[in-house]
Amino acid sequence: LAKLWGGITVAFLAVSAVVIYGFSRRITKPVKQLTEQAQKIAAGQLEEQIAVQSRDEIGQLATAFNRMTGSLQVTMNDRAQALAELQELNRTLEDRIRQRTLELEERGVALEHSLEDVRAMGEVSRTIGSSLDLGEVLNTISTHALRLAGADACGIFELDAAREHLVIVWSMGLDEKLLKNLEGTRAPGEARANGDPIVRVLATGQPLQIPDLAAEARLPGQEEYLRAGLRALLALPMGSAGASHIMVVYRREPGRLDERAVELLSTLANQSRVAIDNARLFKELDDKSRQLEAASRHKSDFLANVSHELRTPMNAILGFNELILDQAYGPISQDMRRPLTDIQQSGKHLLRVINDVLDLSKIEAGRMQLVLGEYAVADTVAAVRASLASLAMEKGLEFVTSVPEDLPLAYGDSKRIVQCLTNLAGNALKFTQMGRVEIGAESVNGELRFRVSDTGIGIPGERIGGLFAEFQQADATISRDFGGTGLGLSITKRFVEMHGGRVWAESEVGQGSTFFFTIPLRAEGGRSS
Repeated sequence: LAKLWGGITVAFLAVSAVVIYGFSRRITKPVKQLTEQAQKIAAGQLEEQIAVQSRDEIGQLATAFNRMTGSLQVTMNDRAQALAELQELNRTLEDRIRQRTLELEERGVALEHSLEDVRAMGEVSRTIGSSLDLGEVLNTISTHALRLAGADACGIFELDAAREHLVIVWSMGLDEKLLKNLEGTRAPGEARANGDPIVRVLATGQPLQIPDLAAEARLPGQEEYLRAGLRALLALPMGSAGASHIMVVYRREPGRLDERAVELLSTLANQSRVAIDNARLFKELDDKSRQLEAASRHKSDFLANVSHELRTPMNAILGFNELILDQAYGPISQDMRRPLTDIQQSGKHLLRVINDVLDLSKIEAGRMQLVLGEYAVADTVAAVRASLASLAMEKGLEFVTSVPEDLPLAYGDSKRIVQCLTNLAGNALKFTQMGRVEIGAESVNGELRFRVSDTGIGIPGERIGGLFAEFQQADATISRDFGGTGLGLSITKRFVEMHGGRVWAESEVGQGSTFFFTIPLRAEGGRSS
């Protein structure tokens, strides 16, 4: 029995070992496959699947593992596609960024060039606009043209329309023989299209560039250009279509100027035309001014001579007439006294006009000088009142003066101050029919201010500004109704200004006028008495 039991036990153990071995084989093999598949997934190998051989838990686990691997493979494929698309987009963006960067760099260079051009042309404009001397302007234009074009010579030409040929206005770097040949170039209207390059530009009004003068067939003046060592040129019209001035830059090396240089030179040519016109106009104006100045001197000299020649016999006529009125040559009848008195008054008026013209001509000729000395303002005003009192009495006008007693002695030409006040007060009495005329003087801020006021006809405001011009009066009817030459106020203004002062007027039509002038208490210049 014991042996039987032992045999059974051994058999059981053997069967158990066989069963356990077989069961372990069924367990470990799928587990090993699962482990290997996990390692492949970790390595990124998602294509292989686990062979499912059972439906137990291990088989279900393998099936789930296969599903997970398939899902991971799909996900990884999607991610790979998305990554590829992202990389492609990144490459596109990089290309666009590079292209944009290049564009910005090109624009930056272009902008920098544009700014340089603007600065250069601004400098040129300031330079050629800072002078009105024609030679200086032309020299500046040529210098800038040579610099902008990198050229060796420059010429500015003008078409003489009357004689239909070119005239050299200015040149720089061109030899005399070539200039003589160019200046003799004829430019008849019917032949301009096929003529010299300069002539062709006159015809078309467009820039003309010849990059190689030696390569041009049948080019007028070609031998002279080459003899002078010139191989390329650019001719530009100075101004709009129909311009009569041409600027030409020449180079000793053949080649074409770029568009930027041509544009800059075209701008320079157009600006230069205005500068040349301004300089010429200024020169003409300066010439005319000198001619007018010479004519004015001749006129002043003539008036001075004539006035001087008239004054001497006029004084003699008045002297003899006064002797007749005083009956120095015997008694005169009452019938004769009235015309003789009129002769005396008219003669004195004519003498005043002659003296005014003589004074004005001396002032304009620069031969009038102040005779300076000390004078009492009150005495000066009193002298004016005394000389005009009879005129005020005849018209029944109140004629008064107003001068402070504490005014200090003044320094100036008292004779000319009296003349100024006499002119102003005489006008006031002339244009006042009733009321009063007043002469006043006072010290204001270290200056003497004289005042002549009246209650006369007044002056329209728009005519006050022209009162102090030669031969001017407020209205044409005034000259007819009241007489006068219009010289008194002009002479007054000149004498006041010679003292370093100024004169002005305030007026209201129908209410009267007030004339003022101020002079320094102590004038400078002139000569001492």
